[in-house]
Amino acid sequence: MKRMLVVFFVFLLLLPSQGFAADTVADRVIQTAKQHIGAPYQFGAPLGDTRSFDCSSFSAYVFGQHGIHLPRVSADQARVGTSVSRSNLQQGDLLFYDTNGDGRINHLGIYISANEMIHASSSVGVHITNPFTTYWTPRFVTARRVIPVISPVVQQPTGDIYTVKSGDRLSLIARQFSTTVDALRSHNNLTSDLIFIGQQLRIPQINQTVTQPAPAPSLTSSSSVTHTVRSGDTLWMISRQYAVTVDQIVSWNQLSSNVIHVGQVLRVAPSEQKTYTVKSGDTLWKIATENQTSVQTITDLNRLSSSVIHVGQTLLLP
Repeated sequence: MKRMLVVFFVFLLLLPSQGFAADTVADRVIQTAKQHIGAPYQFGAPLGDTRSFDCSSFSAYVFGQHGIHLPRVSADQARVGTSVSRSNLQQGDLLFYDTNGDGRINHLGIYISANEMIHASSSVGVHITNPFTTYWTPRFVTARRVIPVISPVVQQPTGDIYTVKSGDRLSLIARQFSTTVDALRSHNNLTSDLIFIGQQLRIPQINQTVTQPAPAPSLTSSSSVTHTVRSGDTLWMISRQYAVTVDQIVSWNQLSSNVIHVGQVLRVAPSEQKTYTVKSGDTLWKIATENQTSVQTITDLNRLSSSVIHVGQTLLLP
């Protein structure tokens, strides 16, 4: 009997170590991506349609399955997350390329290792290739990390713990717990507004002092509202925070490109805030359609907790 136990113990020691590998978000992203190897390429493939992909619908779909929601096109995805140097690439980072040589990002892949990325190419469809061959290297533009970095837990006053669900955003969670996005980022050591399903966030107690940047200015004033650019900010992230579009911020600030720098002061609302007074028969969908915006934008801009509105109510419009 003893001999059998010794043999069994030795057998356990000889099992492949990868059988016990940690299942990280990056691991799950790559596993999901590999499930679609061989899917054909289709330019402009509908987001969520797994019968075919283009490069950006593929990455948006794969990351979306793990609670990380990316914009639809590659150029916009290149503005999300944090910049990563080629020497610091990690599994799950996004690699962006200019294949036309016109200075515009038009392709991307998901980094697996020094010799592997998975992407949807126009010639092959979804497959794995070397991201830094003689073809890809001169066309490489930048890399972005969109998987949130989970910082080690630091000792600090306790508060409520919230587990992120599908559809959650930091702004919605902040509103639910009567706190701010900046307070959530500071309390959880987040480097961006990206969160994923299943992630646990500490909610700062209302009477707790947290070192944080000044909260975003209120959008209820009729005067111009500004935002001071912080490290890690992108125009896309700022536009989400203030429920406006990137094009509106570019227009209001007369920017010639999407490049911004720390300390730059940006207008994030028009000089005079547009408003609408609710009339009988109005719905948020009707108001949004008539004013060429979306229900979600109006909801975020007015901090609405539901779609219920009443006659005489004044709503802010983008």
